[in-house]
Order: sequence, then C-alpha cells, then structure tokens
Amino acid sequence: MATTTVDPDGIPPTALLDEVREALNTDPVTEKSRNVLGIVDDTLDVKPIARTVFDVEIEDLIVDSSIVAQVKTDITTALAAYFVSIFNFIEGVDVIQDQNDTITTSTVSAIVQDVLDANNGTMADISVEPSGGVPFQIRLLNPGELAKLGTVNYI
Repeated sequence: MATTTVDPDGIPPTALLDEVREALNTDPVTEKSRNVLGIVDDTLDVKPIARTVFDVEIEDLIVDSSIVAQVKTDITTALAAYFVSIFNFIEGVDVIQDQNDTITTSTVSAIVQDVLDANNGTMADISVEPSGGVPFQIRLLNPGELAKLGTVNYI
C-alpha cells in the first residue's frame, strides 16, 4: 500500500508496483535475478489494493437544533475513522486478536449512537451499503480490499 503522500487512498501507482516487482525478482546484494531460486516473474502477482466506498443512511436523527451541524460533523468524522481502520486479515501473518476485516451495521450503529449519546440525540434506524449497492448487515472485506466512508445521508 502506498503512503497517503503518494495517493490519499493508499493505492500505489503502476511505477511503484513495478519497483516492488523488480525488488522481489532481484537480489539486493548481488543484483542478480532471483528466478534461479524458483521465483518466476510470470507467476508473481503484484496488485494494488482497492478501496470500496461505503455509504451510511441515518433515519430520523433528532438532536437539539443548535448543534445539528456539529453532531453531523462528529458522526462523519467517527465513521470515516472506523472505515479506514478496517483491513484484511492475513492468516499466518496477522495475530488473530487483531482481526478487523468485517463491517457490520451494528458496529456502525454503535459508533453513531456514541456520538448521539454524547449530545442527547437519537435516531430511528441506520443502513450501510457499498456505494450504489445493496444494504447489508455483515460484510467481510475481500483480499486486497480496504474500506472508506462515502456519504452520510439523513432521511
């Protein structure tokens, strides 16, 4: 994954992927090809990550009218932080206690409810969906997929 100075979503450009491929195929000390060790460039799969955008819909938000804008900003900030914290779990590399590769409507609801509780607010319902997709209750990230917040709509 590229740093945010390369791409805000961490998606590496082709040139960076080419550098990774070259580094994997070449011994850094001898600068000779590693193909003799069994690594074959044709079967080496170097791909960028993908960010899936998730939209959240909040039904019947009720907060004091003087703080509605601030509460909406706080909700968006909290949800944005949540979605970028979700990452793929790699068995054998990641520690099972750190597994955080599933998005659930109940977790999203709890994040929003925390903001509402701090501001004496309520909501009737919440839904989460990939942009242009179908709402879900539980969504496991696919390999190479990361998440980010799209829009937060209030109905």
